Amino acid sequence: MHRWGIGFYFPDGSAHVEKSAEEAWVSQGYEMLARSVKSHIIVAHLRLASRGDICDRYCHPFKLHFLGRDWLFAHNGDCRSIINYQTSGARIEGTESHDSPRIFEYLRDRILEYLRARPTRRLFGAVRRATQRLLREYPDGTFNFLLTNGNVLFAHVDRRHPRNRALYVLRREKGDRLALLVTTVPNLTSEDWVSFAPTGRHRRKLLMISDGELLYNGDI
Repeated sequence: MHRWGIGFYFPDGSAHVEKSAEEAWVSQGYEMLARSVKSHIIVAHLRLASRGDICDRYCHPFKLHFLGRDWLFAHNGDCRSIINYQTSGARIEGTESHDSPRIFEYLRDRILEYLRARPTRRLFGAVRRATQRLLREYPDGTFNFLLTNGNVLFAHVDRRHPRNRALYVLRREKGDRLALLVTTVPNLTSEDWVSFAPTGRHRRKLLMISDGELLYNGDI
């Protein structure tokens, strides 16, 4: 794989992202983090480059601060037309030729726009509406992504992706501790994974997860 990145949260709610230009299989840093990180939510990315340099700059996740929290975002797909998107907010520097940071900025902008229009609106509605607008305004793109503020994790899968068209979820329990693992890779282990994919004529599926529990599973 073409380099790696891991994002996680400290107890105070701040997010930290570690990226490396080393291959994960031989990286001592990846091995150390994979074994030692303790976080309510962890986002890990092994990059398979479709374009751009093979370097840590393009590794996911990416981080932005809004709504009073650090958010992490990882994207699997392609959308060349969004590269020229101009945000009015904070920009992820050093990634001007890459689509994933622009997608993150676009979702951030639409989430804030939706919530500011009416104070009683909820976060899930904001993420769903932002995702719907993303697909409508950039129909050439494919958008599998993970989006989290450290409390809740949104997982989205796009049926038009050329390879990864489902999310695979595994529930693990150890004593009173519970975790959900989410990936686009089938048969990652020999355990019983549950697959989630859009149904009927729907193009996309959105999951919302918190505290090891699946809170929402719906087509959008």
